[in-house]
Amino acid sequence: MLRLRPISLLFVALFAACGGSEEAVVAAPAETAATTATTVVETTTEAPTTTVAPTTTAAPTTTTTAASTTEAPTTTEALEPIPLYLVDSYDPARDPFVDVADAVDLAGARGKQVIAIVGGDWCPDCIVIDQFIADRPELHDSLAEQFALVKVNLSEENENRTWWEQYPAFEWVPHFYVFDGEGALVDSYDTRGLMRDGRFQDDLFEQFIAERS
Repeated sequence: MLRLRPISLLFVALFAACGGSEEAVVAAPAETAATTATTVVETTTEAPTTTVAPTTTAAPTTTTTAASTTEAPTTTEALEPIPLYLVDSYDPARDPFVDVADAVDLAGARGKQVIAIVGGDWCPDCIVIDQFIADRPELHDSLAEQFALVKVNLSEENENRTWWEQYPAFEWVPHFYVFDGEGALVDSYDTRGLMRDGRFQDDLFEQFIAERS
C-alpha cells in the first residue's frame, strides 16, 4: 500500500488495509722460671659479652582493625519500575511530541528503548496486537524488560501528521517507531513482520525482541 495525500485519503486507505656468636678462642704461650719445661697455658679468652641491644621500643601498636568501611552513598537511588505502556490509548487529544519525549526520559534512565505505536481504535489489528500481548504474560514481561510503549493516535479527528512525517513513511498500522534511550530513531518497523498468514506470531515477536536486545 502507498501513502496517500491528502489527509483524508491516507486515513481511508489505512482504514481499509488494516485488518558483570661466634666465640673466639685465643691460645697464648706462658714460660715458668723454675723449670726449663715450657708449660703452655691455654688461655681462653672469653668472648666479650655481647652487648644486648637496647630494647627496641615497640612501635606504637598499629591498629589492625580497619575502620569500618562506609559504603559510598549511591549516586542514584533505585528507580521505580515503569509499566509497559506509558500511554495506553489512542487519544486524539494527546501530544506525541510530549508523550514520546517523556517516555524517552523515563525509559532511557532505565536502559530501555521506546516504541511509539501509530494506530487507532478504528484499526482492528491495533486492537488485536494489544490483546495478543495481554494474553501472553511471558511476551508482555519480555517486552517490558526492554521497551516502553507509547500509543500515537492516527484518526480523522487527529492524524498527528506533523509528528510522524519527520520519520520514514509507513504503509500499515499499527506501525512501530523505535527510539533509543537518547531519543534517536533506530527503527521504523512494519508490524506485518510480526505476522504469518495474517496472524501475529509468538516466534516473530521473540525474534523482534532478540534483534533489538
